[in-house]
Amino acid sequence: TEKYAVSSIGVNPVVGTKVVAAGVPFTEDDAGVDSLTLTSGKVSLILDKALQGGYQIGYTNNIQKGMSGGALLNHNGEVVGVNGMHAFPLWDIPSVFESEEEADKALHKKIIRLSWAVPMEKVEEKVRS
Repeated sequence: TEKYAVSSIGVNPVVGTKVVAAGVPFTEDDAGVDSLTLTSGKVSLILDKALQGGYQIGYTNNIQKGMSGGALLNHNGEVVGVNGMHAFPLWDIPSVFESEEEADKALHKKIIRLSWAVPMEKVEEKVRS
């Protein structure tokens, strides 16, 4: 049997942290071949309060449909977040926080230009509850 290393959980990243997004993009072909995709970028925005879905880490990596649930890794290979939302959504939905308050227009413009992840701290809270 093969053994695989398991990534440890890293501390919450800060703006400027280099990150790698990992995931398996959705494809419509019949080949049935799923391929792990890695994209590099950096953290560009950390929100003080979470958007609906728990998203707080905005990053420049290009993630594609299907990569949700994949790891967001720091330069040490530690998991710092979980991919969930790609940049430039097809429909310009409002940026809504968990409190149901909408982000102002300037912040909304920043939000839609980034990919988004749920920080591991928030994921761990959900697992414990």
